[in-house]
Amino acid sequence: MRFILSIVVAMPLVVVGVAAGQSRPSERDIACQLGAAECATPAARPAADAEDDGSMVVDGGQRPFCLPGMACARGAPPPVRPVQRAVTAGLRPDLSPGRGRAMDRGYRAVRAAAPMPATGAHRPIGTADMALTFANNSADLSADAQTRIATFARVLTSGSLGSASFRIDGHTNSVGTRQANQDLSRRRAQAVVDYLASLGVSRDRLQAEGHGFDTPLSGTRPQDPANRRVEIVKK
Repeated sequence: MRFILSIVVAMPLVVVGVAAGQSRPSERDIACQLGAAECATPAARPAADAEDDGSMVVDGGQRPFCLPGMACARGAPPPVRPVQRAVTAGLRPDLSPGRGRAMDRGYRAVRAAAPMPATGAHRPIGTADMALTFANNSADLSADAQTRIATFARVLTSGSLGSASFRIDGHTNSVGTRQANQDLSRRRAQAVVDYLASLGVSRDRLQAEGHGFDTPLSGTRPQDPANRRVEIVKK
């Protein structure tokens, strides 16, 4: 009798947490999100990029061109022609027969190269998502959360934000009771305040608030995991 031994090799299961998939913003990125005064002046760029000033050719002339969220024009921009203004605003230009297909192709290329952010992706200046993760029903800070908060602490103790006051807002999704989520969001916000204070940020500048599941992100459902978050808001 012949026996055939079958060997089944299982592929390893890789589980990636929410925080692992989130990039870590630089201290300057955080400062700019929180409305630091030094961000009003664009960062210096390498000399090799000096000609890349975000302009485009319109009717044979160079004109500054910016889409929402881009900072490209240096100094006072020259007058903007109607066809350029229409593209910048995300509208199809009113093309004359003489421009026709060439401008239409340029319009489609610009829109394809610079898609608009997804709903709920951006926050007003002065607000930043701290991108913290917590264990289920816990307000304990993980090592990764502590590392992220330490970056915020350095931002809050330097530059024009060194004397500003902030509100730390805890949020949850709608899984569970209102009372439990309200308490959990407050405890998580307070844990962040306590850790920031331990890193040298004055408690007088910080205020912890819990919002439970009352303020979900725009474009999400209340039960979505993205609503389990801690935000920092400049007062």
